[in-house]
Amino acid sequence: MIIIDETQCRKVAERLKIVKVHELFPEHPTREEKRRRADFWFYVVVICHQTGSLQGEIEGKRLRGWDYLSLAAERAYRMDPNLFTAERIWKLHPEELKQLFSDRLDPKTSTLDRIGERLHLLREAALSLLQWYKGDVWELYERCDGSLSGGTGLLNLLSQFEAYRDPLRKKTSLLLMILWASKIWMLKDLEALRFPVDNHLMRVALRTGMVRVEDEGLQGRLKKSGEIRREEEQSIREAVQQAGDLLLATSGRTVFELDTILWQIGRSCCFSEHPPICGPRATVHPCFKRETCSLIRDTDYPCPDACPLDGTCFGSLDETYALLNEPKVETHYY
Repeated sequence: MIIIDETQCRKVAERLKIVKVHELFPEHPTREEKRRRADFWFYVVVICHQTGSLQGEIEGKRLRGWDYLSLAAERAYRMDPNLFTAERIWKLHPEELKQLFSDRLDPKTSTLDRIGERLHLLREAALSLLQWYKGDVWELYERCDGSLSGGTGLLNLLSQFEAYRDPLRKKTSLLLMILWASKIWMLKDLEALRFPVDNHLMRVALRTGMVRVEDEGLQGRLKKSGEIRREEEQSIREAVQQAGDLLLATSGRTVFELDTILWQIGRSCCFSEHPPICGPRATVHPCFKRETCSLIRDTDYPCPDACPLDGTCFGSLDETYALLNEPKVETHYY
């Protein structure tokens, strides 16, 4: 059985009030630049799933995952702003995709995996956009006049594309949060947007105790990163999204702010590849990630060498929770 701890959700929401998110995206002054950037983010988010293998150095920065994906795409955009158009994307070849996401534009050195899958999703998105929306992402926005909800709202329109068909709408929420935060699209009903639940969000929700797994067998498999059935993974994801709804209702923050903070905690303080930086561990072994910490980079958190949730998170008080990991599944949803 999986339980959502409402009291713990409120405590986490209260603790996160101390953290403010920086402005993360530059403004784009002209309508044409906004239009191009909407296309750009649409295709970048299409392939934003399970990027753990993606890493390297770009412009003198050692990066991995989303940071590498977004900066490599930004580099490609600066070199050729017309690349991120439906006419170009649907003709993209495997070697070209690998070249875009490599340190020195050398496809042989690319660490991007699942090339066939990612290329299929890009091509399907581009061809569908050409078929239904004149190849222009902006056309979706104009058809619904910036509304998210309803049959002709953006949430529904984006689900027409295979990459955006996740029932819990991780990529859809991520795309819309970016377009809203960068002031490219003005969204009328932002309250309809829910948390884009991915690996980092699930790990943080499980370790903090916002979502509790009562089944000892499932607990054991999560601690060992063992095999998880699809219905178990789906139940955990749904519970984490509901916990996110509680956070939004009690925090007074936007979904973009809360997701940014929790996601950065998950990839910095509470990453699966090292013990959480909290509790007694933080006292004995102070934070070793200050120079590369994206939580410090993207927020005003005055880091005392420990996670912002230290002392509130169950995992900072009880090793049983600290050992929990997110479900391990292969998917293009997140």
